Amino acid sequence: MRNLKQLTSMYLIFMLIAGQSLAQNGNLPANTSQREVYCLSMLSNVPAQTVGNIIEFGSVKKIVNYSIPIINNCLQNAVDNTSSSTKLTLNNWTVFWGPGVIVKRSGIILPLQHKADYFVSAVSMTIFQNKSTNTFVLAIQATNPNCTYAWKTLDFSVNKTVAWKKGIPAHGVISNGTSIGLTYLTSLKDLQGTTGISEMLSGCNDSTNIIVTGHSLGGALSPALALYLQNNTVGKSINSRIYCLSTAGATPGDSLFAKYYDSVLQTHTVRIWNNFDIIPHAWNPSNLSLIQSNNGSGGIYSLQGGSVFYDSTYLHCNPLAKQPTPFYPMVTPPYINALVDFAKKRASKTSYTPICNGGQFFMGAAANTQTTNYYIDVAHDTSENYLLTLLHIITKGKVAKVVDSAFLPEMAAQHVEAYSYEFQMKQIHEYLKHQIEINPQSLVNICGLKNDFDSGFKNLAEQAIANKTDIDPYTLLNVAIYRRAWRL
Repeated sequence: MRNLKQLTSMYLIFMLIAGQSLAQNGNLPANTSQREVYCLSMLSNVPAQTVGNIIEFGSVKKIVNYSIPIINNCLQNAVDNTSSSTKLTLNNWTVFWGPGVIVKRSGIILPLQHKADYFVSAVSMTIFQNKSTNTFVLAIQATNPNCTYAWKTLDFSVNKTVAWKKGIPAHGVISNGTSIGLTYLTSLKDLQGTTGISEMLSGCNDSTNIIVTGHSLGGALSPALALYLQNNTVGKSINSRIYCLSTAGATPGDSLFAKYYDSVLQTHTVRIWNNFDIIPHAWNPSNLSLIQSNNGSGGIYSLQGGSVFYDSTYLHCNPLAKQPTPFYPMVTPPYINALVDFAKKRASKTSYTPICNGGQFFMGAAANTQTTNYYIDVAHDTSENYLLTLLHIITKGKVAKVVDSAFLPEMAAQHVEAYSYEFQMKQIHEYLKHQIEINPQSLVNICGLKNDFDSGFKNLAEQAIANKTDIDPYTLLNVAIYRRAWRL
């Protein structure tokens, strides 16, 4: 058991390695808390939870009409059960615009007939407004796990870069995926054909605050959109009132871009990430190396520890949660090491550097200083082992046939649940999840994510083995993480 002194030393080492300093983070407007902005960021992901059929309904219209009632319901009724001194409500926020949605074919992730007819949300943004504080929040959707385009193009297209400003090398470059995502965001239209950002800016005045936010993919795109807005409002009073809250995001650009971004928006940017979350370690090679095991030791889950996920409040929100099991050190499995090597290779030509000198991280799990703390239930899941066997077949033996499936649920929880805990928003997160689960058009019902894991993987495997798909093993891995995360 590590004592508090050892834990503190480990924490400082991580800070030195990652270049972190809490003082390097900026601030949001005084009248808007990080917690409520994070909640709005989570609501932006509702469009990713259903499909549109281009033939029968018009894909965007169906997705938007599905999303709006769920978002409005959460704004009006989601309950924050924290202490009265920090309690907040969301009913002072309304949907000003959107969701604006860009759709792409779903690929074979959805086990549906006539797969070519189905479209999912690849990029989405919802603009929220608080009239009492004259604040807009531009909330960007995270990676849609059911969209192969989002994984391959928006997340993993980092071997090619695009200049932030043509002809100005000092402003650096951003990844091709971030550039494509930014182009989509700045051209999004609602169902009435109104450009979202232009309409919002037309109603701004000297006291308007604009906050751009997003989680995961949205955590990479939100700084890019915030800087785009600042660059395009120079000379206007609102350009000094643009802010950004980025959570769990990968690094969007190189060292020159990070330097330029920091010179413009660091004081108005809050970048938060979980040190035990794999995603925000990308695309900086040094940070990526922290994930991997070396000769049976090292790696972010290699220390025996406790978890933030098991407490009475969480069980109150989710009474069906499994009982916790003690966590023991996990060596980074071969398929994750392979994925990290793949990521390093893709990013090797660019000096990807986190903005805000890394920003602020928290420890989603740490050395076990209290015997009452446990990790989430990491019992073996047959569907995950089934998938790993499939990966073994597809990669011709490069991925182990049977791997301890503990790593996948831990990876999923550290990327999602840890942030809800950090922001003390587990109650609202669970409320939103419940609203999605009871909707018959939700993917958790369409695809049987709640109850029929094994048959879903069997369907997926049969299609892949029969060469009826062009899916790659990394996307399959992400599907496993998503399905397991929903089951927590």
